[in-house]
Amino acid sequence: MMMMMMMMVMVMIEGPIAGMLTNTYGHRLVAMIGGLCATVGLALSAVASNVYHLIVTFGILTGQ
Repeated sequence: MMMMMMMMVMVMIEGPIAGMLTNTYGHRLVAMIGGLCATVGLALSAVASNVYHLIVTFGILTGQ
């Protein structure tokens, strides 16, 4: 439940930030950085040994 809440919070927070970054740097670079963050978050969540690590890696870094 907490992971899903953090994912939704991050989507709401990252939306305006992604819009500003897209206007400044372009769609391609922002999409590549977002994909890299999601990949790192999913890879780190696979080896999380604690539920708090899972909340940070999956809920915040992935932020889908």
